[in-house]
Amino acid sequence: MEAKDTVIDRFRIAKLIDQILVDYPSAGGLYLSYKVAEEQAEISFKAGIREVVEWVEANLQYPTRGEGLVLERNMEWQAKLKEWGLDV
Repeated sequence: MEAKDTVIDRFRIAKLIDQILVDYPSAGGLYLSYKVAEEQAEISFKAGIREVVEWVEANLQYPTRGEGLVLERNMEWQAKLKEWGLDV
């Protein structure tokens, strides 16, 4: 993953500003800037988590014994992914 992959694109910014102005016609530049920054933070945060998830899935091997433990751990992992908004 590269840094450019974590940056909000200009079309998303335009759509976000349009949505805000419909809901809050008198929104000022500072509020608009804050909302764009908030959206950017969410994108960057999820990108960081996704990179960790991809690494773990590629590098972590489950033990071959103790099927119940593996299932329990897998369920915990799936719950964590859902919490992060990355359930796949």
